[in-house]
Amino acid sequence: DPDRRRAITQESLARMRRAVELEPGSAFFKLNLAHMYAELGQVEAGIDFAQQALETLGAGRPEPADPHCLPFPYRWEEYRI
Repeated sequence: DPDRRRAITQESLARMRRAVELEPGSAFFKLNLAHMYAELGQVEAGIDFAQQALETLGAGRPEPADPHCLPFPYRWEEYRI
């Protein structure tokens, strides 16, 4: 159901924004946020966070994100089985 999926993504967006606030050095969290914005049709915000993720990666610091955090969007497909 596309409407339900959009609602869940919107709810998750607030949580991922909080994760980025708590861990601003995480390129992984910023990239997840970029995907969420893109999925919600907010392309400019998605591009902004993707660029922030690249800048964070370019800083050369270790990734502080939880290694068990799942990437967004998490889907089962032939490459993730």
